[in-house]
Amino acid sequence: MTTTTSKTDMLDATFRSSFTDTGTKSRLSYQRLQGEEEPFQNLTDLEYGHSYPPTANSRRPHTHNETMGGYLTILGCLVVAGTIAVMNHFVFSKLDGTLADDHTRQFWITLVQNTFPTAVSIILFTGLKSAVSQVALYRIRSESYSLSVVSLMASPPTLLTAVLTLIETAFRSSVLGFVLLAILAQGVAITSILVPGSLTIIASPARTKSIAVPTIDLNTVDPSISTGGLFLQLTPEGDILLVFSGPSQRWQQLITRSASTNVAPTWDPPAECGLACNYTFTYVAPALNCTTLSQEDIWPGNTTHGNSSSILAFPLMPNNEVDPPEYFFYNATYSVIQGSKLGGITFNSSALEVRYLEGFDTAELVDFLSDPATLQNFSFPDISHYSARGAHCEFQNATYEAWTAFSNNTQSSRTRVVEWSGPLAIGPAGTGPIAGTNTTNSTLAGLSLAYTYAEFLNGNASFNLQTLETGRTQALNTPLFNLTTVNVSLSQSVFGLSRSLNEDIGMGLQELFGNVTLAFVDENYGASVRVPNAIVVPSTVEYAYSAERLGIVYGFVFGLALVVVVFGIFALRANAYTATFTLEQILEMTVGSSGLQELAVAGGLAQFDGKLFIKGELGVDNEGSTVCVLDVEREEKRCKLARLVKPALSCENKNPFLAFDHVQVREMGASLLCLSRRGCAGIGLRIAVK
Repeated sequence: MTTTTSKTDMLDATFRSSFTDTGTKSRLSYQRLQGEEEPFQNLTDLEYGHSYPPTANSRRPHTHNETMGGYLTILGCLVVAGTIAVMNHFVFSKLDGTLADDHTRQFWITLVQNTFPTAVSIILFTGLKSAVSQVALYRIRSESYSLSVVSLMASPPTLLTAVLTLIETAFRSSVLGFVLLAILAQGVAITSILVPGSLTIIASPARTKSIAVPTIDLNTVDPSISTGGLFLQLTPEGDILLVFSGPSQRWQQLITRSASTNVAPTWDPPAECGLACNYTFTYVAPALNCTTLSQEDIWPGNTTHGNSSSILAFPLMPNNEVDPPEYFFYNATYSVIQGSKLGGITFNSSALEVRYLEGFDTAELVDFLSDPATLQNFSFPDISHYSARGAHCEFQNATYEAWTAFSNNTQSSRTRVVEWSGPLAIGPAGTGPIAGTNTTNSTLAGLSLAYTYAEFLNGNASFNLQTLETGRTQALNTPLFNLTTVNVSLSQSVFGLSRSLNEDIGMGLQELFGNVTLAFVDENYGASVRVPNAIVVPSTVEYAYSAERLGIVYGFVFGLALVVVVFGIFALRANAYTATFTLEQILEMTVGSSGLQELAVAGGLAQFDGKLFIKGELGVDNEGSTVCVLDVEREEKRCKLARLVKPALSCENKNPFLAFDHVQVREMGASLLCLSRRGCAGIGLRIAVK
């Protein structure tokens, strides 16, 4: 029975016979294709240590492709990257708050800043690349793809390969998951960009620390500094009495200057203050303890004591009929007797009383007194229509708490009394202390403070229907009161308490005297003390670490990585084979691919890209190792080969190679691969591999 064999089958059989030669181990010989006139030359054989293609006996075990290696790579890289991320957190935590003013130190810390995220990125990407490779092999096994798509899927995952894969497959739904995983794998790159930003250099923030600050200690003030001179007087007990004669000129200047402004006195910032600081400190000094006087206290029964100016007389009638009456709108008294006791000053008490008319308007008074009815009846203004206010204050020893802040070359301060210690010491006779006691210096300093402040406010101011008499007191120079000229042409003026005091004259007197005591901080009366609660803004820069930012970045990156790892592990489990797509593995995958080899020999694979579909198949070799073969899809292998060689098979010779002369081979552009010398015997062609 005669069997008819097609030329295509003959060619296939010829290739198959060359691939299945089970003789002695063959070696691969390469020789360049030359012209007919050149003699045949054999090149030196290249030893590979095994036959090509490898037979079942010659293949070495695929131990490196076991799944355990894939698990170790994927999960190991994830664990190592996570460990480095945790180390990154602890190192940055140690650097948080440390100074960054040394350039050498900054260089090394910057290096550490970039090393951690880079290491995490590289190690994590290594694991994710392996996971994506497992998914790629899983997809290649599940469906067939063109050669170019398989090449892209086997490449390391990048945004470019992901986009090209989508384009090559015309956005085929089966590759969308793979492309998404490849894109997610690129997310690890943001660690190198964003993680270093979690450790930044900033100006050192404010912090609480102990610093040395100047303070006030009146016990250290020598009487020659605080007083203008002392008289000595011997007491019946034999003690020496120091008679106070008034403050020193220096202290008068300090006190009056401080009482003339609503800004607390300033001093140089402490050496440890840095760019800014604020702190509190305490000191002992005289203070005013005030109670409010009502209108009934000032004008009992609405009488004005018109024959005396000791109270707020409204009006004070003159001793003659020529002078006009005086209407007092301010009056302050202090209980001292000048020039007594050998020229000294005697303190009957330490009381200061201040009285004033709130909202006194000169024009309003003139209009009333100019009214014909008023002139005819010789009547005076109804004082019930006026608001008389005041305060009764006593100088007492007290403990102050002062708060001050330095910032941008400015200083602001305020004081408050935290403890009262009884009336101001005025000595046994009201003239001064006994010499040689531990309170002598502070008593004389306190008397100088109280006397000067009281004298500054002492006196009165009045209006006589023509002029304002304000020269008898310096109180109008303080920030406590406002005397405003409203209408110059009508000589209209309005007097009242400063609005910032909220109609509380007692509070104003206390705060102003507290500011006066601060004037002596800059005089260095007393050694510096250390305050433990100073808030200081250093003039340095330091590292600031944001654990939240680091956690967000690493959390996002490892979240993306976990998605890729889960799919990679699933694919690895399904494949039972670790895909690495290295050159060695690709050679092993294609060494037994008869379809790819036949097409490569006959016409080259490039011309069939887009028409040639590749699919992966798993198998087991003779030694029990799992192997993967990439080959032309089974149902298309035969027709692809037939379409390739059909134009060249025109002779009836049983050996199709004998029909190819040199010219035909060149015209076809084919490269023939001779895998054994026996398969090429008698052909008479010089065989080469391009």
